[in-house]
Amino acid sequence: MALKDNLKRLREQAGYSNGKELADTLGIAYPRYMTYERGSWPNEETLTKIATTLHVSMDELVGYTVPVVGEYEEYKDWLESYGYDVKEEGQAVRVFYHDPDGALQDFNDLESPAEFETREEFCKAVRNSLKAVAARVEKDSEQERIRAVYDTLLCKTMFSE
Repeated sequence: MALKDNLKRLREQAGYSNGKELADTLGIAYPRYMTYERGSWPNEETLTKIATTLHVSMDELVGYTVPVVGEYEEYKDWLESYGYDVKEEGQAVRVFYHDPDGALQDFNDLESPAEFETREEFCKAVRNSLKAVAARVEKDSEQERIRAVYDTLLCKTMFSE
C-alpha cells in the first residue's frame, strides 16, 4: 500500500477520527495534511513526525516491506504439501483448501479462498498466522498446525473486508 492509503487507516487506528485532529496534533495546517492523504509526499521531517505521532515505523507508514528471498515459495510449497492450492491471479494470491481423499469431510464445504492482494501480503499473513497459532495453541501434528494456520488466514480474509 502507498502512503496515502496507509495514512487514513493508521490515523483511524490511532484514534484520530478525522484529518483535522491529526493535523492539529502534528502542528501543520489541515489543508496541507489532507494533501498527504490524497497522494502528496511530505518532507522527511514531517514523515518522521507523523510516524512518531501514530506510533508506527516509517516502513509501515510508507507501506514498505522487506522482501525475503524464497519466502513466498517456501510458504506456497508448505501449504501445497498439505493439500492446499495456492494460486496467483495477477498480483493477487488465493489459497484454497481441498481434500482429495475425503479424510476431512467437515472441511470440504470451504469454497471461499483466503485472498491476498500481493505476495508480500500473503507472506506477512502466513508469518502472523504462524505466530498466532504458536502463541495460542500447541499443535501435536504438522497437519493440525497447518489447518490452524489456514483457519487463521481465512478468518483474516473474511473479517478484514
